[in-house]
Amino acid sequence: MPGIAQQYQVLADDVKGRVRAQVRTAFDLAPAAQEELRAKLSEVTGKEVLLEVEKDESLIGGLVCRMGGIVMDGSIKNQLKNLRDSMITN
Repeated sequence: MPGIAQQYQVLADDVKGRVRAQVRTAFDLAPAAQEELRAKLSEVTGKEVLLEVEKDESLIGGLVCRMGGIVMDGSIKNQLKNLRDSMITN
């Protein structure tokens, strides 16, 4: 049932011209920063963006944003991983 409810929510959001974005940040985002992020994502997608913000200290810094099947990872944790992988392969 949860899968059916989630898919219904996606369809309803699509009809209403909105998209949900799950954002994880290393630190609490101020309301003004959340609004700025929501506005930028709305500009990019052309849809109303509903933000779901969660604090995740393991990210060290930055944020990770998931909208639908797209993940934008700007976290320090990911940057360090990429640097490590780059150093290992070179």
